[in-house]
Amino acid sequence: MKVKRLRELAQQRNRLVTEKLRITPDWVPSARNLKALPRPLRDYIHRLHAFDPQHYVQKVAMLQDHIRMVEADNKRLRQTVEWNREDAERYRIFCAAGWPVCFLGTEYQDKSALDAAIDAVTKTNKENT
Repeated sequence: MKVKRLRELAQQRNRLVTEKLRITPDWVPSARNLKALPRPLRDYIHRLHAFDPQHYVQKVAMLQDHIRMVEADNKRLRQTVEWNREDAERYRIFCAAGWPVCFLGTEYQDKSALDAAIDAVTKTNKENT
């Protein structure tokens, strides 16, 4: 009976704590907001601050964010390089066939016309081989 009562009290306490922990996305760690947190969480944050005077935890978090951004840029740039590599291969085939390349010149007024000519030459080369 006593164990059941203790469990009920713990559940009720946990419900109260979670209701107090409704942290919105615009929450900032100000002194007022930290004081509004439950005591165990507030003590944990103060211990973190006390044991990390050089703010290594904050620096690591910032570096992790920076790494994620650099990895996203790297992925985007690799994709761009791959697209450029495919275009370069198409232009190499076109030049090897002996056709003049005059982008925005008299032969081809825009990139789509040049791409159409490249596709035609590529198709002709595939049919001949």
